Amino acid sequence: MRTKLLVSACAIAVAFATSAMAGDPSGSIGAGYGYTDANGGGGHLNDWNVDGSVYMPIDPKWAVQIDANYHGLSASGGGGSIHTDNASASAMWNQSWGRIGATIGTNEIGGSGSSTTFQNYGAFGVFYPSNQLTLGAKAGQLSGSGSHLDYYGAEVIGYATPNVALSASVDNVHQSGTNLTSYSVGGEWQPTAQPWTASLTYDNSKAFGSTLNTYGIRLKWYFGAGSNLAQRQREGAETWGTKQTALRF
Repeated sequence: MRTKLLVSACAIAVAFATSAMAGDPSGSIGAGYGYTDANGGGGHLNDWNVDGSVYMPIDPKWAVQIDANYHGLSASGGGGSIHTDNASASAMWNQSWGRIGATIGTNEIGGSGSSTTFQNYGAFGVFYPSNQLTLGAKAGQLSGSGSHLDYYGAEVIGYATPNVALSASVDNVHQSGTNLTSYSVGGEWQPTAQPWTASLTYDNSKAFGSTLNTYGIRLKWYFGAGSNLAQRQREGAETWGTKQTALRF
């Protein structure tokens, strides 16, 4: 229910922001598949997922952004299935050297007729030390069911060419007595002048004494700002700072 309420609020925010926009909206729509296995065997997990982002400039320096994603996960060997989803709204201040923003959202994990809801809120900063390099940091908190988790992360993106982005990131989720960490690397490629990209990713996650390996493939369509991949990622929708990734655990 809370997720539906926030999605409705996001739709209202989109309508309001669109009427006040200082420029055209930008963003992306993506779909992908992830394959997760555990070191030492024990089957695997299939993750079919979709996501979308809409970035709306309010004036030359300020913008708002709406993000949403859905993951449908199923275990091999008839081990059951669950889904996770997230909807969030962000505000950000843009400069030539980068952008700084804040995000608030809601998350749901459901399966077998039950579900759990968490809220997330946090802040991020993304910096452009050169045309070929982007650095990012974020931190925040997940809260729900009478408890909370702190999360934080860092990312680096290197542009081998304006249409090839190589990335590495680390995400950590922390609570007293619990420390969950995920290391990720990936590459995204825009092969033509058309706004389509393909990406490959690998995540190594350590949680509750187990190590999980996730291999992902994704197709994404960009719209709005920019012509090459670097421009689309810097001038359009924020691709990392607004994303809440703690629920991968």
